[in-house]
Amino acid sequence: MEVESEGGFYVGIAYAYAVEKERAGFAPNNIIPLDDATWEISGMALAGYQINDNFAIEGRVSGNLDDVKYSDNDVADYDLTNAALYAKVMYPVADVANVYALLGYGETTIEDKNLNVESKSDGFQWGVGAAYKVNDKVSVFADYTQLAQEEEYERNSVD
Repeated sequence: MEVESEGGFYVGIAYAYAVEKERAGFAPNNIIPLDDATWEISGMALAGYQINDNFAIEGRVSGNLDDVKYSDNDVADYDLTNAALYAKVMYPVADVANVYALLGYGETTIEDKNLNVESKSDGFQWGVGAAYKVNDKVSVFADYTQLAQEEEYERNSVD
C-alpha cells in the first residue's frame, strides 16, 4: 500500500514473500534441501518521489520477519535484508491503474546468526509490477523484484 503526499512524495509498506535459490554448500546443518530457502513473512518499507506520470525515484528497505525454511522445515536463524534505490518507469493503463518497471542498484545480505556468517550481494536489481489507485491518497500494488544473483555473493567479505 502506498500513501501519496503533496509535492510528489509518497511512502508505503508491503508484505513480502522471499525465496533464495540454493547456493552450493550453503544449506545449514548439513541438510540436503529439496526446495529453495524461503522466508514466508517478510516486510518492506518504501519512499519515493514521483517526477511525472511516467517516472519516479524510489528507495526500498526490506527484511524477513520469520525464520528461513528449507523444505518446509525451520532449520536455521537466517536474516535477510535488502536496501535498494530504483528508477521507476510507469505506464498508465487506466485512470486508476498503471504498470511499472523498477531498475536500480541495491545490496542484499543474508546473515546466519548461529555461525556468525554473513553473505552479501550488491549490484543491479530489477522488478515489474502494477498499481491500482484506491483514491487520491492511497494505492495498492503488487510486484516481483529480483534482488541478487547467487554468483554475486561474498561470504564474510570474501568472494
